[in-house]
Amino acid sequence: MNTYANQQEEQQQAENIKNAAAVGAMIGVFVKPAILMLLWNWLMPGLFGLATIGYLKAFALWMISRILFDKHG
Repeated sequence: MNTYANQQEEQQQAENIKNAAAVGAMIGVFVKPAILMLLWNWLMPGLFGLATIGYLKAFALWMISRILFDKHG
């Protein structure tokens, strides 16, 4: 008897999952370049004598790597 209520509840749950995925993706867009920057600045200057990089350069490097190596594109 509560099929309409169940459908609305399922739709709300599906929408909540989509919203959570979108928020997670947005957080990932900003966190992954920061992790790349920290790893670069920790390893590359000591191993290869390269300069350290800032967040914007890490973001650009991350975007280039996504363009070149992403399997979804």
